[in-house]
Amino acid sequence: MQRGTPERKTALDGVSVVEFGDGVAVGYCGALLAACGAEVIKIEPPGHGDSVRHLPPFADGVATPEASGMHAFLNANKLSCVLDMTTPDGPEQAVRLAETADIVLEALGPGKADALGLGDPHGILVSLSWFGNDGQRRDWVGSDSVVQALGGFLYPIGRKEGPPVIPGGYQAQITGGLTAFVAAMTALLGGGGAHIDQSILEAQTTYTENAGVRLAYDGSPSARKGLNRFEPTYPQTIYPAADGWIGVTALTPPQWRACCELIGAPELADDPRFATPLERCNRAEALDAILIPLFRKRPALAWFHEGQARRLPFALVPTMADLADLDHFQARELLASYEHPDIGSFSAATIPWKLAATPLRRGGVSPRLGEHTEMVLDRAASPREASQKTPPLNGIRIVDLTMGWSGPLATRHLADMGAEVVKIESCGYPDWWRGWEHTLESLATREHEKSAIFNHMNRNKLGVAIDLTRSEGRALALKLVARADAVIENQATGVMAKLGLSYDALKQVNPQIVMLSLPAFGAEGPWSGYRGYGSTVEQGAGLPHLTGEADGPPLQTHVAYGDACGGLNAAGALLVALFYRARSGQGQRLEISQVECMLQQGMQGTIAQGLTGAPPPRTGNRHPLFVPHGCFACAAPDSWLVVAVTDETQWAPLCETIGRPELARLTWSERQAEQDSIEAAIAAWTRTVQADAAMEALQAAGVPAGTVRRSSDLLHDPAFVERGFWREIERDVVGPKPHPLTPWRYNGSRAELRSPAPLLGEHNRTVLCDMLGLGEDELADLAAAAIIGDKPIAP
Repeated sequence: MQRGTPERKTALDGVSVVEFGDGVAVGYCGALLAACGAEVIKIEPPGHGDSVRHLPPFADGVATPEASGMHAFLNANKLSCVLDMTTPDGPEQAVRLAETADIVLEALGPGKADALGLGDPHGILVSLSWFGNDGQRRDWVGSDSVVQALGGFLYPIGRKEGPPVIPGGYQAQITGGLTAFVAAMTALLGGGGAHIDQSILEAQTTYTENAGVRLAYDGSPSARKGLNRFEPTYPQTIYPAADGWIGVTALTPPQWRACCELIGAPELADDPRFATPLERCNRAEALDAILIPLFRKRPALAWFHEGQARRLPFALVPTMADLADLDHFQARELLASYEHPDIGSFSAATIPWKLAATPLRRGGVSPRLGEHTEMVLDRAASPREASQKTPPLNGIRIVDLTMGWSGPLATRHLADMGAEVVKIESCGYPDWWRGWEHTLESLATREHEKSAIFNHMNRNKLGVAIDLTRSEGRALALKLVARADAVIENQATGVMAKLGLSYDALKQVNPQIVMLSLPAFGAEGPWSGYRGYGSTVEQGAGLPHLTGEADGPPLQTHVAYGDACGGLNAAGALLVALFYRARSGQGQRLEISQVECMLQQGMQGTIAQGLTGAPPPRTGNRHPLFVPHGCFACAAPDSWLVVAVTDETQWAPLCETIGRPELARLTWSERQAEQDSIEAAIAAWTRTVQADAAMEALQAAGVPAGTVRRSSDLLHDPAFVERGFWREIERDVVGPKPHPLTPWRYNGSRAELRSPAPLLGEHNRTVLCDMLGLGEDELADLAAAAIIGDKPIAP
């Protein structure tokens, strides 16, 4: 609870958490639990405390270990307890604390929690590590950049000739912490008794798993297309405007035509060179030569608002300083106050989930090192007891009105863990992953059932095709809602109300319903009706201003980053609301802005802006703290190796491995001054060796290093195969195809593939007759009236 503010009802009130180990990933998982109302005790070692206390940005004039704004953000609303695990009493005290907790978070290193006896069969143990608790990489050392390299995330970012560009900040760890939170809430809702093995690498592959699946369908390997370009669509990029930067996405034929008309070049829409998104992607240089001068003519904000007025998913690309002044973010109270006894207060983008009945704690107070030690250690151990359901979400029913990537990813996680998810599409508007346009020819070959991404995003779900624009279809949806626990939708703001399926309408048939909306810019605020895709969301969060060279353009990642990030956040928030509903019987409305979720990926941006008055510097592939840190060319063409020295003990082994032992005498400050020559020495070595051999040599010496994989390589990566990440399932039309399983192990196993993704309307009878009680004659009448169906409607 924030000091000096009245206590509010929170969803996780009474849930106790103990957090061991350090790093951004475990800290962010704990921060989410604390924001939702849990009591989180942060265990820190004496002296310097958690390593995050030594990460920038730092407050001027404040000594470590109390100067870090990053630590203040991640530990708001937590208790700090100093515990020396090297003393005879330390492990015993740790076990006593763990026994009092509903959830134990630990990032001590694979196997160390078991050695200390922290595993509690009655509670929930969440183990976070770079590479997981077993397998050939179990004892490797990692960093955000290393797991982004090995997860296929880095390869396409940057210029076509390379090197790949490392995103600024701690984005892989934030994703790892968020994904661990989803798994922890699944276990909490399921009754506890779970050990969750969360690999940060496997969490990071949420953004890249699609490429491995696509490879199995069409044999297409990942490719690097160039700066702010990624396949298979274009434009999905950032252009300079008269006074800033504008994010431009135009995928569908109507969007491309509207874009051409907006910029005063309607003839481009009929230019055969640019007829399709793929052709525009393959001719991006020629297209940019036309578009860049046109977009330079007007201010970014004008392009943004006029583009959105034409239903174009454009985005202003704000700097960190801009965010506080934009009316939309002011109305949505994007920034909250974080406090620390020595730092004082600063503003930063708060965790953005809006739960109407149980609001999250906004901002909060972070403790000094060991501030609560005496209070915490004086507590008597009172072990928790819990029963376990298998699978943990068995008995929960979700009505899924989402399309694309974000919403379906959220419900996929819930379906994988046992929830019954009923996906509603319509023949007139099926999920867009089934295709943008349907022709008689494509229907004849059932192209709409061959989408790699649709098929792995929607496994373990039931599928119905109902025309919700007609009163009979709306009535069917409401009957289903009356028998459900939650509804999730990611339609454009206002669509659900037009369909007669607003939250108020759903409450009339089910007062306990939980409803989550996942619009790009949020359901409230001046921009609430604005459209967005994953690219729009990343651009609108200003994240590209945190990556790349200081004098270069804003640099976006080369996936639809915002989609998967929004899906992970939606899964977490929905589980929180379902947990509260299970305890209280009360449903509620949830609203999440995907743009605001993306701001958490670059949390260091708003923290630095609020704490120091300036954004963090853009340093290319270098790191503000870890020296050296970069991406280096290896012997084979277009092969690269990330190297990151994150600890002083790693410097000398790096020097020995690259054959330059004389460099080991350099101190950290000397290395800062000599980065050019150090990087040249590393590059001279990597150019003589294969990337995997260099990676193995450095990891054997205890130095974080990772080969830059193409995302399509993950399908056959031995470490992923060894950890059981991929599994095949048979599906009609396409045959057996691989799926990425849950990015965590739950009590030693990943979730089962119970059923393939549904064919369009495949479960009309199952849902409408078996679940809702309709008769066969009623079903036939609905089909005859085209209220339900099983194939897309061709133009």
